[in-house]
Amino acid sequence: MMIKQIKNAIYQLGGQMGKEYLTLLKSLFFNLRYVSQLKPTKAKKKNVFYFLFDPKFSHPGLADRFKAIVGCYHIAKQNGYDFKIVWDTPYLLSDFLVPNQIDWRANKNDITYSLIDTRFFVYTGKRKGVQHRLTPQKQYVCCSYKGDDLFYVNGNTDYPKTFFMLYNELFQPSDHLNAVLEETGLQPRGYISIHVRFVNALETFEDSKYPTLSPEAQANLMKRCRAAILKVIETSALPVVLFSDSQKFLTHMKDLPLIILNSENIAHISNSSSNDSIMKTFLDFYLISRSKTVYRMIAKELYATNFSLYASFMGNAEEIELYV
Repeated sequence: MMIKQIKNAIYQLGGQMGKEYLTLLKSLFFNLRYVSQLKPTKAKKKNVFYFLFDPKFSHPGLADRFKAIVGCYHIAKQNGYDFKIVWDTPYLLSDFLVPNQIDWRANKNDITYSLIDTRFFVYTGKRKGVQHRLTPQKQYVCCSYKGDDLFYVNGNTDYPKTFFMLYNELFQPSDHLNAVLEETGLQPRGYISIHVRFVNALETFEDSKYPTLSPEAQANLMKRCRAAILKVIETSALPVVLFSDSQKFLTHMKDLPLIILNSENIAHISNSSSNDSIMKTFLDFYLISRSKTVYRMIAKELYATNFSLYASFMGNAEEIELYV
């Protein structure tokens, strides 16, 4: 039976093979735990595209997840499919974000896993063109994805506006997130944001290939970042809020005339199940999006983050690269 299921899954993926044959073949094995659940029954709900978040698989950061979700939503929308998100572990997405114009809420029991009607969709965002034809009267499930922007990689010069439109059709902050946003006292467009992403440059933030710098290199990097921040402070008529993934750096900057929020719960969203850390990630994302201007610090030693970049897209805020 397993051989038949594998053959069926290959057939289902056949229309997407092309240049991405190897990627899709790998994804077949990635999806095997779902393929094994396929049964010779018809799907209860058709013309539905499910984005399934499974914590047993590795996932990128928050901005990369949103790129994939927005891309899949666009594909579902252009095919006349309903779009649903199943994201209930290790926390409920709806604790932080709720539907805006589209009710995307769903649970695992809504998915049928039908040999006849279920199709596994592998999202990379890098197939040529933004048009992706889905077979009518089927049920699509995406649990294998990369954090690629479907519109950026296809050369759409208006991709920030496209992301802004589609993201905000899907999401708005939950009451809980809104309450935490209000507690900061920061008014939309009433401040400037600076975001600096070190990953492991100053201390260990996540398990990755990125190394920690020597003490001398750390001191040099922080000195350059500090000088750049001071220039922004000196030229800004609005308060400046500093965001970073490094507690060490934020502590080092506390003597400057800027705003630094509580940094006790900084953690990568893929490596933490703490509600406080997850809320901190969503809080930073939305606060950055509400800035008048977002400065994204760039240096060879820094991680080229998309977190603040896509926060600026989501909030339609001005984004400026700050080189140090």
